[in-house]
Amino acid sequence: MRNDKPNLPALLGARICHDLISPVSAISNGMELLHLSGDLSGPEAELIDESAQNACARLKYFRLAFGQVGPDQWISGLEMTDIATRHFSTDSFRVQMDVPNEMSRLNAQMTLLLLLCCETLLSQRGTVSVRGAGNIECQGTLNTQRQNLWTALLKNTDWPADLAASDVHFALAREALNTSGLQLRSKQQDQVLTLTIEPVMTGLQLNREPSRPQRQGT
Repeated sequence: MRNDKPNLPALLGARICHDLISPVSAISNGMELLHLSGDLSGPEAELIDESAQNACARLKYFRLAFGQVGPDQWISGLEMTDIATRHFSTDSFRVQMDVPNEMSRLNAQMTLLLLLCCETLLSQRGTVSVRGAGNIECQGTLNTQRQNLWTALLKNTDWPADLAASDVHFALAREALNTSGLQLRSKQQDQVLTLTIEPVMTGLQLNREPSRPQRQGT
């Protein structure tokens, strides 16, 4: 069911990410210029550069995952792939993306939140593949101590009284499902967890192909 009231926590998160990403990007760009000019080198400079790039990647991810989005907003598949793969750039937890040319931002947000949930369930060790408009496959050993969070997300049951800030993405994912007109189906077999995002509302699109220019008559 749609809720037309402003989501103040989401707007606040988006505002914080928006205001922080400009100065962090400036640091990253400044470090790149210093490297090109040859005025800065060494492990200290590399650490600053890497930290700035990681901060930019996280802010872009959180801005979409935790911000407010609407059904008529879209994001390119290339940008979505870049946001996800830059955020999850470790060797122990890998994300593979094969998404449409354009995704609805509702679907993109839901996908990013579920990727965070998968990272928690796999204890940051495993592989997650995103295929098409809403198919996610997690491969790895699931953390049984976090199964209660997954159960609460899928079955709409109460959250643990001690829900940690590090696990807030589970609650945000359920809130997104309840307000966006999307539903989530899951299937688990051995060490593979398959998730499918589907629209509930009639006419809600998860992806679209870019419009082609009409051929001019001769």
